Amino acid sequence: MEVTPPTVRNSFISLCLVNAQSIRNKTIDLVEYVCENKFDLVAITETWLRNIDDAITVELCPGGYKFAEFPRVRCGGGGIGLLYKNNLRVTTIRSGEEDSFKYLELLAEVSSSRKLRGIYRPSYSEYHKVSIGTFIRQFSNYMQSVIYQRNTSSF
Repeated sequence: MEVTPPTVRNSFISLCLVNAQSIRNKTIDLVEYVCENKFDLVAITETWLRNIDDAITVELCPGGYKFAEFPRVRCGGGGIGLLYKNNLRVTTIRSGEEDSFKYLELLAEVSSSRKLRGIYRPSYSEYHKVSIGTFIRQFSNYMQSVIYQRNTSSF
């Protein structure tokens, strides 16, 4: 499990990014890390969760936290999610998958509304034969759709 140390810590919100490479067998370690550091939001890539993993999702949420996810359904691996304190109001705006990446958009209301966008792009492999050119084109189209949304700001 690769963990990026807290990149933002201020009086408003603390964030953490985790590339879990399967959270299925690491829930105890992650929960311990989250509780020790009292993160408000923990973005998780490569959850490897499936739609049938309700028990793991429950185990992943320490007291006072909730989990929003977008599992990878077409094949193994992948998946993105957000573990967040339940005193934050978080709503899923949209989620989707292109050939080259998947995304999860959430609206988090802290002191003001902020959209969170989790993007996961698997590297080129035997199982994911999508060129960087395809990714750049698809990601550019996605970002254009983001720019045209005007209801809230992003970070």
